[in-house]
Amino acid sequence: MSKTEKTEISDLRRYMEQSLAEHYTQVITFKDREDSFVSLYAHKDTGKKMLLRRSGNRNDGVYRALRGKQLCNLPMVLEVCSEEAHLLVLEEYIEGRTLDKILDSGQLTPAQAAAYTIDLCLALEELHSLGIVHRDIKPANVMITPENRAVLLDLSIAREISSDQQDTRSLGTVGYAAPEQYQGYLRPGSDIYALGKTGTDEEIHVEQSEASDSGSTPSQSTVCVPRFLWMQAFQ
Repeated sequence: MSKTEKTEISDLRRYMEQSLAEHYTQVITFKDREDSFVSLYAHKDTGKKMLLRRSGNRNDGVYRALRGKQLCNLPMVLEVCSEEAHLLVLEEYIEGRTLDKILDSGQLTPAQAAAYTIDLCLALEELHSLGIVHRDIKPANVMITPENRAVLLDLSIAREISSDQQDTRSLGTVGYAAPEQYQGYLRPGSDIYALGKTGTDEEIHVEQSEASDSGSTPSQSTVCVPRFLWMQAFQ
């Protein structure tokens, strides 16, 4: 990295820090580790919230490809700063409840499960069209907004399909990551596999909820709605 590039990066970081200090209040820190820091900030006048991420997992190209783009069912990346040791990202904060919490509560209906699956399909269509693989799709990374829309979160281990970077450290989540991820392969199909596993979780919880409410086995057509929509979306 040249001296000019280092100066530009230093200036950008200083600008980001000054803007946060002048116009925002730090609300809560969600994660504080040497290789990963995530904190929530709220604007002092409007109350609008955003996340500051600092990561040692270098996927700068992913965030740069998304910066400033308003994409379907994905948070907007507001600013990106690539330092020597860390990547700094300012990102739109999405309000709501994560899908795993909703599943645990037993409050998921078949119609909601179907709608959330379609929302995630649209988010993946956006990412894959930009040459990006998410690599960590799971219920905990899906936020359900107050408007009942599913938004795909956490691109911290996402990779560009064209990247020759081998990642043998951040491999996704056991139970959701596709087998080829553990061998270092990078392809959009890995996201589809994880989405299918997430859809299966939805089916199981819908089935259990219906059985609990009615005292009987739910119909086959009801149980299969999320999987059917998922398969149809990627034909």
